[in-house]
Amino acid sequence: MYRAWSFFFVVAALLLVALFALLILLLLLLLLVTTTLLLILLVLLARLLLVRVLVLLCHVRSPKATREMRWTGPSSAAIG
Repeated sequence: MYRAWSFFFVVAALLLVALFALLILLLLLLLLVTTTLLLILLVLLARLLLVRVLVLLCHVRSPKATREMRWTGPSSAAIG
């Protein structure tokens, strides 16, 4: 009788240890997925910021130059 109960206690303890190990693995997987998604989000935000900074740096306007540029019609080279 004692052996049967001890066997069931050993099986229950092993199942409990396996359950805790599975829980720890699931938590580690959740942590990995979360960090991966945060890293992807960080890369996308950095890319967006870099593109905006490059657009602001490269987009230099000169209002005087745009005022002086008038369309004078087709050139003689384009007509002939």
